Amino acid sequence: MANEIQRSADAAAGAYPGVTYEATCVYDCFSGSADALHAAAIVRAEQLPGSLGMPKTAVTFYNGQQVPRWQRCPHDEGYLNIAARGRRFEVRRGLSVEVKAVRMSERKAEFAARSVVDAAAEEAERRERHNRWHAARMAEHTMQWMANSTKEYREKEAENLRRFVDIALHGMRPNSQSGYYIEESAIDQLTSLCDQMLKVVAEATIGFDRAHHKMVQQQCMAAIAKDDAGFQKSLSNMIEGSL
Repeated sequence: MANEIQRSADAAAGAYPGVTYEATCVYDCFSGSADALHAAAIVRAEQLPGSLGMPKTAVTFYNGQQVPRWQRCPHDEGYLNIAARGRRFEVRRGLSVEVKAVRMSERKAEFAARSVVDAAAEEAERRERHNRWHAARMAEHTMQWMANSTKEYREKEAENLRRFVDIALHGMRPNSQSGYYIEESAIDQLTSLCDQMLKVVAEATIGFDRAHHKMVQQQCMAAIAKDDAGFQKSLSNMIEGSL
């Protein structure tokens, strides 16, 4: 049994040229040419399908004895199946109950670890999608309220000022929130002040930083584009092509 495990490990490490190896929870699986498998001492030449007295496509042995096709046998360490695949052969060697248990435990541990990694990656991707979506919506809002002329700038700032004053005055009038309120004459004075501020906004000289205006527009357009699935696919293709 120890020699069997060692041979499997050697094959897995590439010690036998021309032989590929896969360890499953049920079998040690080998694949290679007749010469490669024989040189690796995985099978004997006379055991291969097509050899003298052997079936042409597949043959099964148990504890070294050929098993008829109609007869079942345990798939433990005594089991050996060889199948012809063109010019190559696939060999399945059974495992003991103990080895199967160890491999199953290892496989479960690998699956659990991979699940944790996959879950973390999925959560990171979800957060990234949310961040892109949020940034794109903020950019759209900025673009919507971004003035593109002196006249539009005055109108938007006047609208913002009216909205701010309306919200403030609403909290100063009698309401159901706290019971406190400011007398009506004070409300009239604040309204008058708002009219004066609107007059200042309408008559003030407006400055314009063209470079900053263009930079903000470009940043908003980039944030909106990043939330587009087509853009993301193109970006991924560009990154893969540059690697």
